[in-house]
Amino acid sequence: MDKESNNVTVTEDIAEWDYGEYEGLLVDQIKEQRRKQGLDVGSSFNIWRDGCEGGESPGRVIERLDRLIAKIKEHQQPYMNGEKAADVVLVHASTLMLATVAYNDFRLLMASSCVVL
Repeated sequence: MDKESNNVTVTEDIAEWDYGEYEGLLVDQIKEQRRKQGLDVGSSFNIWRDGCEGGESPGRVIERLDRLIAKIKEHQQPYMNGEKAADVVLVHASTLMLATVAYNDFRLLMASSCVVL
């Protein structure tokens, strides 16, 4: 498929969160690992606040998603002015929820009550 003639854009901005050392671990395993490292003293692990050791910080994830949202808004601008159709289809799983959060200008700590790693 010729991606350009079909107006397909592939971007890493919607890539899955880089879980670093936590990739493939269950939440209880992550908490135990962090406890052994002396992390989370007085608090419990929260990916939205703490990020991932060796992976991405919440700020980095939001930076990517903010960039994606800006690209979508730019693409949609002609449609918003009634000039032409400018459909956008996003394909992903959990990152789409995060993009929705970013698009609506919610911050990650607010989202922590509705999504858990």
